[in-house]
Amino acid sequence: MNASVSSLLIRALGFLLSAGQTIVLARVLGAEDLGVYAGILALITILATPSSIGLSGFLTRELAHSKVANDFENARGLVRSTNALFFLYSCLSIMALIVLVEVQIFPENGIMYIALSTIMIILLGLDQLRAGAMRGMGSALLSQFPDVLIRPGVFIIGVLFFAWVVDGFNVTHALLAFIVGAMLASLFGQFFLHRQLGGYKPLKKVKISVPFYQSRGLILLGLLGTIQTNIDIALLSFFSFHVEAGLYRVALLGIMAILFVYNAVSAITVRDLAVSIATNNRIATFAASDRLTVFGTLAALMATIVYIIVGAPAIQIIFGAEFRDANQALIVLGIGHVVAIACGPAIEIIRLLPSQKIGVIINAISIVLSVVLSVALLGWNPLLAVATGSAVGNVFRRLLLSFYILKYLGGNTTIVGAIHRLSKR
Repeated sequence: MNASVSSLLIRALGFLLSAGQTIVLARVLGAEDLGVYAGILALITILATPSSIGLSGFLTRELAHSKVANDFENARGLVRSTNALFFLYSCLSIMALIVLVEVQIFPENGIMYIALSTIMIILLGLDQLRAGAMRGMGSALLSQFPDVLIRPGVFIIGVLFFAWVVDGFNVTHALLAFIVGAMLASLFGQFFLHRQLGGYKPLKKVKISVPFYQSRGLILLGLLGTIQTNIDIALLSFFSFHVEAGLYRVALLGIMAILFVYNAVSAITVRDLAVSIATNNRIATFAASDRLTVFGTLAALMATIVYIIVGAPAIQIIFGAEFRDANQALIVLGIGHVVAIACGPAIEIIRLLPSQKIGVIINAISIVLSVVLSVALLGWNPLLAVATGSAVGNVFRRLLLSFYILKYLGGNTTIVGAIHRLSKR
């Protein structure tokens, strides 16, 4: 079976499980408590980024080089030194968490929430590292199983279990269910990664300074990307718009559907891009880029049209009447994603380049633009304010990055360039 089709099937099941998570939580928590849970998860995801996403991108890039060179001893050494750096970064993330609790920026406080959030930061980070390493080793399909299938599946079972045996299911129980799912997913992923790397065979000693210096740009880029993804709910949570945060969480589920094809093809494309860029094969690079841009744009456009027509009644039936207004944010976000995806996979490409300085600057500017616009519009409508800010920031970021990639690769990676190349075949 074609790798992209297999990835699509895995993502399809993963989306159904993710949808199940949000539906179950919406039904047992209600809009306000769902908003509190979403706010906690958003901040934890941001805090986990320095110790995960940046290092994950580093492993994908460097292990792809090691595999091409058939140097598995170096691959094992890279993984070990990166894991050591990960735990150092995790300590900083946990310290930042405590500070956020003390200054009352975190949605909840208390020892229980600090303990649960600490565990979640570590588990999310480990899972990102494992996924990055497996993608670098060429296992793009298998790398999706833990976080796409196992974690959400176990989470749903955990939520239903707690809702059945506990009187008054609350946010704490939801966090516990998340931890159980993340732990089992991490164990599964680490087992297969261990086999891929050849177990405990000899390895080259790689100083911790190697991933530290070579991943700094990726860490900043990943942190800014994660902030851009989670800043909407974080803002609503900070200003105590918990009901709106709950509605936004439901809207984001619709965005997951919009991005379904894009993420499925992306999981394979990142592997192809890593190898083609490492071997300086521009033809293969543009072929992979075009595949992702065309499929992603068409899928996003079709899904957005469906939401405009039947989104509101569908949300009311599935989640309940109190979530109906989530469709307003969904339409705004959907239109933004159609335009952003049409700008090409510049974000995916820039993470594989030796330097991410331009990407860091552009992401920082787009986040500031998004936050300023969102805060300025909060008095008008909190839900639509953050949706508008997010959509504008997303398009701005992708468009500017595509100009940089145009200069670096010498070719247009937007939908315009993709159609031009496809028309010549």
